[in-house]
Amino acid sequence: MIRRLLGVALVGAVLLGGAAVARLHWSGLAGIARTLSAERPVAGDCIRTAGEFAEIVACTSAHSAEVVLVLDRADAARQRQAGTLGTLCQQAADGYTGGLRVTAAPDVVGWQQPVVLLQVASTPRIRPPATGPDWRACILEPVDTPSGGYRGDLRSMTTRVPAELATCARQVSNQYGDLAVSCDRPHQSQTFAQQIAWVPADDRRAALHDPDMLASCRAIVATAMDTDDPTAGGKLVVELARTRGTTAVTPTADQDPGSLGIPLDCRVRVIGTATLDGSLTGLGNNPLPLQQ
Repeated sequence: MIRRLLGVALVGAVLLGGAAVARLHWSGLAGIARTLSAERPVAGDCIRTAGEFAEIVACTSAHSAEVVLVLDRADAARQRQAGTLGTLCQQAADGYTGGLRVTAAPDVVGWQQPVVLLQVASTPRIRPPATGPDWRACILEPVDTPSGGYRGDLRSMTTRVPAELATCARQVSNQYGDLAVSCDRPHQSQTFAQQIAWVPADDRRAALHDPDMLASCRAIVATAMDTDDPTAGGKLVVELARTRGTTAVTPTADQDPGSLGIPLDCRVRVIGTATLDGSLTGLGNNPLPLQQ
């Protein structure tokens, strides 16, 4: 019987056997202060920056950050003085993203999004105009935002990650496994979710062949790709694989001492010698981005 790790807290970075898996991280650093062109943002607004200025744009347009909480300046000052502003922003981001949990289907449990590390920061990352109400905002943004930004919102990550933030890998021949690359570069696989599966210590590969986990993985991929056939007619395979660069997790005092936690990827891999040169997220019935 394989046991899943449920409800991983979004406080700092969660480590899987020494390798950091994307979680929310509080950053108290202000970064570059940019003046927002709007009077006052609201949670869910998407922000695009240009030089010293920032503007609210439709989340379907390219942007680099999102607002998860807005406070009056006085309230933010009290929270900061009490040392609770960081926790407040983290809680807001946790609720905003759904805890990075994957909810592709009712029976899909324990999986989380393999997104790039996100950071939560308060203004003056963005600041109000010189006139109008004075406010402070908690901002959620990927640490390594693509140069062209990303489209879509982090609020909907319970079903899919914006294509520009997807996690892809190229096969390489070394002891560390596949090499993580941007999904617009040639690659053989894309990871859609991750979790730790607890298995008997003497059967570490058991998780890779668990039919229930594979079924939930397939449901996740089908939802993220927006298709009933995530194999694209047999050109792709949906599979479970050990998370790149991780080691097994030892049990805590209240867990079975004869078990080990195996970090797993739910991923799609191209069959044969072809490579992919684009994200499969939201592909639908469109042709695969294949390079022969």
